[in-house]
Amino acid sequence: MNFNNPEKINSEYSDSKFKGIDGETYLSNPRTIYYNEMAKIIFNSLPKVENGCTRLWRGSRTNEVNENTVVTNSLVGIALPFMYGYKGVMTYVDVSTSEYVNYVQKSGVAPNSEFMLPDSFKGKFKVIDFNIYKDFEQENPGEMMSP
Repeated sequence: MNFNNPEKINSEYSDSKFKGIDGETYLSNPRTIYYNEMAKIIFNSLPKVENGCTRLWRGSRTNEVNENTVVTNSLVGIALPFMYGYKGVMTYVDVSTSEYVNYVQKSGVAPNSEFMLPDSFKGKFKVIDFNIYKDFEQENPGEMMSP
């Protein structure tokens, strides 16, 4: 996929908005398309989420993996941009669906997209291996990664 030539972008993104692999709706622009294509690779490389659980994401600074428990359900629109902004790593944690809604942040954040998990989740985050999406990044270099 060539992100610098709009005519070559997949027809999946021809409308002004699209539904990302994470279920959120995004404006169709090269940056969000780039992140969605990367998110597809990540989703398809990880173990399936168990029934009754929801996968939450964090684009972490390398020194705060398993320490900071602020997470998001938006891999495309929040977690990946933060990962690149931090020049860090992507982490995830699976949380009981009935439980995680109790941790939604309500002020100064994207509505129903950001969560503050309790300290009991420290140490439970899994780091996503960079090699999963390394080829995609190398085949699609450019400015899309910069926030």
